[in-house]
Amino acid sequence: MSPAALVALRTAATLAHVLPTLRVRVRHGSETVLEVAHAFEGDRTVEGERPVVSPCAFRRAVAGAHEQAKQGHRLGLVGLPPGAEPVVLVGVRSGDAVLPGGVYRVAVGENTIHGFTTTLTPRRCRDVLEARTDSDALVRLHHDAATEVTFVHSVHPTAEAPLDGAHLTPALEAIFAEEVVRELAVPV
Repeated sequence: MSPAALVALRTAATLAHVLPTLRVRVRHGSETVLEVAHAFEGDRTVEGERPVVSPCAFRRAVAGAHEQAKQGHRLGLVGLPPGAEPVVLVGVRSGDAVLPGGVYRVAVGENTIHGFTTTLTPRRCRDVLEARTDSDALVRLHHDAATEVTFVHSVHPTAEAPLDGAHLTPALEAIFAEEVVRELAVPV
């Protein structure tokens, strides 16, 4: 599995864990090999169909794979042939949205959350936001230590929540620019 595929899995695991209305599917070609769902007790496999796991189980498995990759182990995913690259799909329910830039708008209870993910640490996120934006006062950070993904977000009462997520644009641009700089600085 490539580093990019593992980042996609880490990001999806974090999103599924922090946003309870999302659904995740891991695909290979036209086949769904794993589904992440909230509304059941325990992990299960429907006979003849793909495995379905809880967000917590998915997060634990992805975090374990991430640790193995950091130790230099080659990774694969159960249900995929060796060397296969999984495609990770994150879906939202009706009324929620994935906005430009990978910003998720999700209603949870009486609040609406707008957010995006990054592999930057919370400290680096805060430093970047303080240096490059004027509007980071509304931005909150949730770091998932197991996946090493940070969820950058805002929370508004749904009646007052913006529809377009434009209030996160300065934070999104600053974080994205820092990620690009970090990638370019890594020796090949």
